[in-house]
Amino acid sequence: MTQSPATGTGSEGPAVEDPLRVMIVDDSSVVRGLLTRLLEQQPDVRVVSSVSDGQMAVNALRRYDVDVVILDIEMPRMDGLTALPMLLEARPDVQVIVASTLTEKNAEIAIKALDSGAADCLTKPTSVHGLGTMEAFSRQLVDKVIALGYAHREHPRPAISGPPPRRIAPSPDYRPSARPADRQYRPCLLYTSPSPRD
Repeated sequence: MTQSPATGTGSEGPAVEDPLRVMIVDDSSVVRGLLTRLLEQQPDVRVVSSVSDGQMAVNALRRYDVDVVILDIEMPRMDGLTALPMLLEARPDVQVIVASTLTEKNAEIAIKALDSGAADCLTKPTSVHGLGTMEAFSRQLVDKVIALGYAHREHPRPAISGPPPRRIAPSPDYRPSARPADRQYRPCLLYTSPSPRD
């Protein structure tokens, strides 16, 4: 699956009339499925598009009304850094969260993403990270999607109660493949775990 339309409202809790609309951009179908299930546990979050590269994301963003984009960096055909300014050109107010397997060695990629207009970034866990990192990533991603999504809509989150995010497991087959002047800088939090030395 390289692209999917809306999959429905949150799988648990009461549905809301106008949920936050999210696009997931990642070349791994396993990761896209995991993130979709994670986010749609929230009754006010709906994944409206799931695509496998930057070019497909740009095309889909012209068709779907999206509040938040979760963007991988290393993808075939068009990578996330190339797609990012094009996404913001298509929808200048969309909130983009860069979620990639960043490490301290290539943290400059995160800085470049922020300079290009990303709202925030997270380190995506891999199989070398422990469960604590997976759970932290899950919580942080859900929190950021909700915070940025409602900031995009310029009103607070409705008073609803959603379930806490479940832990997600890393994909065993996952391998990582001009900032607008009026966009506000937001902090980029790099949550990393030490990797085994070579």
